Amino acid sequence: MIVSLKQIQQAMQVYGGSRVEKNKTEKIAKTNKSDEVNISNNAQLLRLAKQAASDLPEIRGEKVAQLKQAIKCGTYDVDGEEIAEKMLGRAIVDKLV
Repeated sequence: MIVSLKQIQQAMQVYGGSRVEKNKTEKIAKTNKSDEVNISNNAQLLRLAKQAASDLPEIRGEKVAQLKQAIKCGTYDVDGEEIAEKMLGRAIVDKLV
């Protein structure tokens, strides 16, 4: 996102700062007003869950090895009904999100 000088000027007016000259955008005047952010418990839990999910490996090596072995041995069997259920479930979730 690119923020223009005009946008900075408008923000400074809202928060009581002084005008910013073109060559001095890094010297934004300090204000007496302060902002406050309150994060709900649900939002904090969601952040923690998202962080935990992002820490997991994208590829589960153990599962991949099991599937490779089953394919190699000819014991890998795919249930068409199960695949259809997963595809429909994913389509529903994608529409909801």
